[in-house]
Amino acid sequence: MSSKVLSLRRRLVITAGIVLLVFLGATGLVLDRSFVRSAHTAQQDRLDGYLFAMLASAEFNAEGMLVLPEPMPEPRLRRIDSGLIAFIVRDNDRMQWRSQSMLGMDVGDVSVVEAGLWRSSRLVDRGSTAFAARSFGVTWVADDESERAFTLTIAESERGVNAPIQEFRANLWAAFASVSLLLVALQGVVLSWGLRPLKGFAHEVQALEQGTRARMHDDYPAELAPLANNLNALLDRDEQQLARHRDALSDLAHSLKTPLALLATVRTDNHDTEKLLTQQIDNMNRIVEYQLTRARSAGPNPRTVRIELLPVAKKIGDALSRLYHDKAIDLALDVSAQDCVRVESGDLMEILGNVLDNAFKWAHSSVRVSMEESAIRIDDDGPGVPAGQREAVLRRGERADEQVPGHGIGLATVASIIAHYGGSISIEGNPSGGARILITFPT
Repeated sequence: MSSKVLSLRRRLVITAGIVLLVFLGATGLVLDRSFVRSAHTAQQDRLDGYLFAMLASAEFNAEGMLVLPEPMPEPRLRRIDSGLIAFIVRDNDRMQWRSQSMLGMDVGDVSVVEAGLWRSSRLVDRGSTAFAARSFGVTWVADDESERAFTLTIAESERGVNAPIQEFRANLWAAFASVSLLLVALQGVVLSWGLRPLKGFAHEVQALEQGTRARMHDDYPAELAPLANNLNALLDRDEQQLARHRDALSDLAHSLKTPLALLATVRTDNHDTEKLLTQQIDNMNRIVEYQLTRARSAGPNPRTVRIELLPVAKKIGDALSRLYHDKAIDLALDVSAQDCVRVESGDLMEILGNVLDNAFKWAHSSVRVSMEESAIRIDDDGPGVPAGQREAVLRRGERADEQVPGHGIGLATVASIIAHYGGSISIEGNPSGGARILITFPT
């Protein structure tokens, strides 16, 4: 599988993270805009309230100018740099009154507003201070019954609104960042819990491949249970099919043994014919024995579990020591209890039985069995196998010494069984001059 393919967990984390960012970002923007509108609306309402207070307290002075008497209705209008200013403009665009808080300020040209109308505007003084302003146009009846148009304006520094907005934004995004981290952590916990059955399923499949278990559990959630059941059914069918194939091959080989036994009793006056017949019957017997051995071999199976090498080697070694007791072979088992191979027990018995039998047969005094990683080594101190004959010995019907009894199918059978498991067998020399059989199984 390509390393570029994202895992399900990573896909879910990335997808949920994107959704989370989009959702929280959109929510934050909506809240931000709502707060800004609310702050500006509150400021506008506040300025309108100040204007109504100005209208209620405004009066003409001795010079006939519309002014606000002391004390002013809003204390901030009396303080310089308070952030709140007010002024009154005549219909000739001339400013005839300003609050004390406008001392030293110049907000530029101002214009009148028609009577009864409201206007919102933005003013900037020479010090670059921006003000949000509200103006209202009125018509005032003087004592002489004449009507005069005025525009009352009150403005508040934008700092009064921007500061709370900035504070709100800082608190908002800090809170959202904290919530995001919390949700990401919770999301990780939820995903780990939710994907745990899938992870367990993958581990069980891997255990099947490694031979540490034979079946899948049946306690998976509803989404995975059918898959586990189908996999178990597939394993059962595969095992049954292998059993049928072995039985069929065994039946075929057994069915040939009786006719061959009868043919072996046939005698003829022609010596050459009898010799040829005997040779062919012997060849056919070897083939039957070879096929019977293959039938007994279980071969690779997804449900094959790992078995310990030491008990099997010890059992076979004890039997061969009794069989070759006259040779007094010293068998050394340099194998630990943790050394295991993923082979059916019957096949391992067949493999070690044939190889150790050959080792005992040729050894002078000692045989040694050892294991390094996934390789089994069988060493003997016999004459060894010439380099030119090592490949031939592993072929069916070939023997290193025709004087030694046997059909020449033992190591060939071993090679066939090992090949079924994807392993290999080779013959080498060892330091003592004897033969070394090296058997390797895939891990």
